[in-house]
Amino acid sequence: MIFNLGNTGINPAKQMPKFTYTGRYKLINDGIQNGVQNWRIKFLTSGTLVFQQVVDTLDVFCVGGGGGGAAAGGGGGGGYTRTIKVCVSENVSFQITIGSGGAGRQTGTSKAGSSGGASKAFGVSAAGGSGGLYQGGMIGTYGGKGGSGGGGFGGGNGGYNGKSGGNGTTNEGRTQDYPGGNGQGKNTREFGEASGTLYAGGGGGGNYSEWDYVGGSGGAGGGGDGHQSRTENGHPGQTNTGGGGGGGLKASTGTSGGDGGSGIVVVRNAR
Repeated sequence: MIFNLGNTGINPAKQMPKFTYTGRYKLINDGIQNGVQNWRIKFLTSGTLVFQQVVDTLDVFCVGGGGGGAAAGGGGGGGYTRTIKVCVSENVSFQITIGSGGAGRQTGTSKAGSSGGASKAFGVSAAGGSGGLYQGGMIGTYGGKGGSGGGGFGGGNGGYNGKSGGNGTTNEGRTQDYPGGNGQGKNTREFGEASGTLYAGGGGGGNYSEWDYVGGSGGAGGGGDGHQSRTENGHPGQTNTGGGGGGGLKASTGTSGGDGGSGIVVVRNAR
């Protein structure tokens, strides 16, 4: 498919971009500022991109896939984020890879949720978040690390905007045994800008039936909630946000962790 909303012979800086892409995407008109037409392209699935006119410099923002939540354990970490500037040429093929979300761990297993896949474009890569860890031995249960950390077992809330996930709480009120996963320590907004769309929320941690049937809340930016009842699985991270999956319930008949959300790549004319 070819997009060309400009007119032949007009300065490309004053046009929407002309390109082809083999995957799914969304083209956004950000309006004209100082005589320049601003635009963004959000790439939602993997594919091959070719610009058919001079673009020169791009801002590129990548979010890896979110980690899966554990069954009876912590929430998955949100995907890591990266922002760079690149120079591109016309009529050159560029491969774009959208990181898949990690699989949530199924009930009855004693393993961590799977890590999310990396998102890649123009030579930059943003890693996926780690899966939440299984609650075993009643100690050392972590939310997955990532762009924002997953919540720890015991109902810890998922982190957001680069923060670590919240610690879970045992029935004795201890939190040190159930820490949330580490976040990347810098904001996870689009292009790293304060007004940008928020991505990469961590998944909420699962809980233990003797303590509470409700898991932690997912972090803003696509993180999935932990289970919200005794029969419910952890919620998945939102698609194309890199959000981590929520953790499942630990009980004699436990529930599964949620899958992580897929990542995203966003490009725009350099600003």
